[in-house]
Amino acid sequence: MKVSIEKNGKSGTLLYDPHEKEVLVNHPDDNVRRAVHQYLTTERNFTVPASNDPNVSGSRMTITGTPVHHISLLDMALNELHSETGVRVNWGHDDNKGGSLSGDANKPISKSLGDGSHYILE
Repeated sequence: MKVSIEKNGKSGTLLYDPHEKEVLVNHPDDNVRRAVHQYLTTERNFTVPASNDPNVSGSRMTITGTPVHHISLLDMALNELHSETGVRVNWGHDDNKGGSLSGDANKPISKSLGDGSHYILE
């Protein structure tokens, strides 16, 4: 997966290798590179719906994990990246070969695999 990132008017990229569970952050600012890399390689808690059933609401559970260890955790971390670090992710960038997140308020979030198939984030 490759996505474009931006902070303070400067752009960079984030490359993720799911086989090696590694992330490479490319940005002209050293502090941005360090902050993003640390954020994505540090274990943290994610609060997610306890059910994939769109008719069930209000029930939440906590998942603990390191974002680079699983693509679903990485997707969630990238969606929270701006609020946690101030770095924006451009999901619509042409280099985003991993697909993009899609969904609406009434359905579970799914990840596009780029081949027309999707999986539900659990």
